[in-house]
Amino acid sequence: MQVVHDVRIAAGQALGQEVSLFLVVALHRHPVTGTQQGLERAADAPPWPRTCTRRAGDQQAHLRLVIKPGGDANLLSGILAAYAGRPGARQVDILFGGATDRADHVRDGRADVALLYAPFDDLTGLDHETLIVEGRVAILPPDHRLASRTEVALADLAQETLPRWKGVRWTGAPAAGQGPEVTDAAEVLQMIRLGRTIAILPRSLVQPMHPDLVYRPVADAPSSALVLAWSQDDRRRLVASFVAAAVEAAGAT
Repeated sequence: MQVVHDVRIAAGQALGQEVSLFLVVALHRHPVTGTQQGLERAADAPPWPRTCTRRAGDQQAHLRLVIKPGGDANLLSGILAAYAGRPGARQVDILFGGATDRADHVRDGRADVALLYAPFDDLTGLDHETLIVEGRVAILPPDHRLASRTEVALADLAQETLPRWKGVRWTGAPAAGQGPEVTDAAEVLQMIRLGRTIAILPRSLVQPMHPDLVYRPVADAPSSALVLAWSQDDRRRLVASFVAAAVEAAGAT
């Protein structure tokens, strides 16, 4: 296998570790007697599986975390500090996603880990650890008929106009889907100010509270959970160390 060794060195210098690993496998599949022919055969071989690319990427310099603005329940600073203190910690790049596309960032490899809200975000194909479980609050205009209550129930909201969250299949709210379509919290807050809708959101997503709106706990609304998610096929130490730090930091709050 001297040919394999020579190709691995040449390809590794020119194209990087992941391609060199691919060429080694390709040459095992197609034994040859010359380096040039080996490169031609390797170019025709099937693509390298994404799961293996992830594992080879354990040497990447940065870890990529995708969140939505304000979607960290004030945990992120503590998580980053806990991770920075762990052996072998890497720089963490913060990426911002929308209300519904952050899980896709992990599934297609744009991010290594994501902060998501269950059960609203789709966790198909992902593993996750729960960081916090929290209640939900109704957000109302100040002149709303329920604004004087200290808390409300889902039955109180049954006839209310609630927003349609683009890309969200289930919200746990009664009669959801009859109001304006929105994509993030900023849009829904604007619609509430205009009197077009009310909303039921996880408590951490309404911080800081806007003084011109009213926030009331919904006593019987399904709980939501902030979770840290990563691909089911990702077993890198890079990811495992960050997950452990996040769980540690969340437990300390």
